[in-house]
Amino acid sequence: MGRLINSPLITFSYFIKIYYHKYQIKSILIGSNVDTIGDYAFKNCDKLLSIEIPSTVTTIGGYVFYHCDSLRTVVWNTNAVADNPFNNCLNIQTLTFGDSVLKVQNNFMDGRSSLRTVSFGANVDTIGNNAFKGCQMQSVKVENGVGSIGNNAFRDCNQLSTIGFVEPTNLKELKNLSN
Repeated sequence: MGRLINSPLITFSYFIKIYYHKYQIKSILIGSNVDTIGDYAFKNCDKLLSIEIPSTVTTIGGYVFYHCDSLRTVVWNTNAVADNPFNNCLNIQTLTFGDSVLKVQNNFMDGRSSLRTVSFGANVDTIGNNAFKGCQMQSVKVENGVGSIGNNAFRDCNQLSTIGFVEPTNLKELKNLSN
């Protein structure tokens, strides 16, 4: 059962830290007035299957999903930059970037996932360095709004056989995709 976190009186991170049964959480609905998710907020939420980060979140702490072993599906609608948000989340299979996302940051997935499917929102302009390093995607469709793909964005994606570009493309900068 999802939990609605929608209180201006406590931070989301504090709520998660005091929640005694966080090891049983399977889904969480983050309220539209939440703008900050603190460091390690979802740490060891072993049963968490999916998460959607709304565009209202403007700050995300480091290692926010650290060791969420069951996490399979992520919908990322924010431009907030998080340090290693999915560290030790080895089972993520589907990642969707919403239309409000402008940039996929450096090291976003960085080899810590069995990621198979990525969907980019219409406004993603930049895919950062090492963004999907070591993921298990077989193909990637780059939307026409993407103007820059950083160094080694798909490094060590050994199963990747196809990168498709939607025409007409706005791609102006394509660095070394894999090393």
